[in-house]
Amino acid sequence: MLLKKLIRDIKVISYFGSMETNITGIEYDSRKVKKGDLFVCIKGFQVDGHDFIQSAVQNGAVAVLAEKDLKIYGVTTIKVSNTRESMPILAASYYENPTKQIKLIGVTGTNGKTTTTYLIRSILAADNKASGLIGTISAKLGDKTIEASRTTPE
Repeated sequence: MLLKKLIRDIKVISYFGSMETNITGIEYDSRKVKKGDLFVCIKGFQVDGHDFIQSAVQNGAVAVLAEKDLKIYGVTTIKVSNTRESMPILAASYYENPTKQIKLIGVTGTNGKTTTTYLIRSILAADNKASGLIGTISAKLGDKTIEASRTTPE
């Protein structure tokens, strides 16, 4: 997907490089970046993704989304006010807005979210409805289960 199409729904402060760059994936972990990816710099509690830009570029990133002014020759850099807020918008665009084609149920609150999501999934299964689940314990799609590495996945 062309970068200019991918970023059309986020507020860009500035950019350096070509918006005609083809993006083949989106990644926020520099160790997982592949050739053609857009690397999203996320500021965390322990580390700052901005510190790993060079590693991401060495691994094949062709564009970087950051909260800092950057000029990296040969790589398109885009500045936004908040990369964490921009990332789900980019992902929705990249994956052609899948929530427009499926029904989505969100469960919020202090207690009982996991129980509630499992009850909803069981009710849907009893009605022969396919469902997926992303929760604090795991993510489930059909018979496939992926153990959760954090409470709220990016």
